[in-house]
Amino acid sequence: MPVNAALRDYLKTRRSVGIGFLKDPGPTPQELREILTIGTRVPDHGKFAPWRLVVIEGDARIRAGEKLAAIRKSRLPEIDEASLEVERRQFLPAPVTIGVILSPKPNPKSPEIEQLLSAGNVCFNLSHAAFALGYAASWTNRWYGFDTEAEAMLGPTMQLAQQLSLAYDEIRQQSDALETFTQGRTDPLTGVGNGRALEQQLKVLLSGAYRGNPAFAVALLSLDRSGTSADGRSLANVLPLLPKLAGIIRTCMRDSDFVARYGDDEFVVVMPQTTLAGASVFAHRVRKRVGDELSASACFGLTEVQPADEIRTLMARADSALYSAKASGANRLFVHTGSQIREDCDATPPMAAEQQDTGDVDSTTGQLPVAATL
Repeated sequence: MPVNAALRDYLKTRRSVGIGFLKDPGPTPQELREILTIGTRVPDHGKFAPWRLVVIEGDARIRAGEKLAAIRKSRLPEIDEASLEVERRQFLPAPVTIGVILSPKPNPKSPEIEQLLSAGNVCFNLSHAAFALGYAASWTNRWYGFDTEAEAMLGPTMQLAQQLSLAYDEIRQQSDALETFTQGRTDPLTGVGNGRALEQQLKVLLSGAYRGNPAFAVALLSLDRSGTSADGRSLANVLPLLPKLAGIIRTCMRDSDFVARYGDDEFVVVMPQTTLAGASVFAHRVRKRVGDELSASACFGLTEVQPADEIRTLMARADSALYSAKASGANRLFVHTGSQIREDCDATPPMAAEQQDTGDVDSTTGQLPVAATL
């Protein structure tokens, strides 16, 4: 795993923020869900989820504070009003408070202390998640964390939390199954999709195309075997370069694009809502990066979906275009329009200086994004 310098620096310098400094705005509902999800990704050897999470926000902060003040008054009749006001305002500084409640499951293989540590890790992870999303956080504990009456105050919430916990356990099981499912669709050498994942992606896009959704393009590419040595590159010499090539492709793709390894040394990039012109822009960008970073060259075959296409016919056109590119020499780009195969009219990759002047180009339109022109 590569060094994550940003994460390392954060862990070396992180500090909790005093409660008095916490203020609005708080996380959005979507961000709160993400914080809760990240918070529960902790060591849990028995998969017991020995914790319950209680979210206190909005007017619930006032009601919870009033109840705490009442409990405190019953414990200490002589308590002054200023101290009671502190209790009433207990949850007001922070827009959101997440209570982590230990709920151990008796099991000889996982003693309670281990489950307690797991719940403690949830507290720490919640802080990390908040900081990662740009919010301050403070991990604190006070008397009501050990008070039976305060615990009773949370009784209805705990019943709901129990229901949520059962749902969480089911989601976790589904997540584990999904992870196994995902691993079965990932190429182990490059980390991109495999043939099964590619087939699934194309089925979805073809189904949309049948219903009149926007067209999509496919790029099939591989490194040239000719290389710079006299005897060229064998497959054994090319394979170590494939993870790096996959990384280059990913950095040139949009989030909506999909890449999969295809055969021994080829990659397929599926680009939704993209024409051949947009796919050509993407291909030139990859070719430039391959030359700069791998000291190699690549050939491309491009095509776009046609009416009544099937996976077999779509991929056959891309394969024919790639074959034509390879047959014409190294570093070539050919396009299959559906009726003819031709070399891309602008098949010469831009020079490094030109690339710096033009900035990034959107692969769907061939236009500069606004941020690149500022």
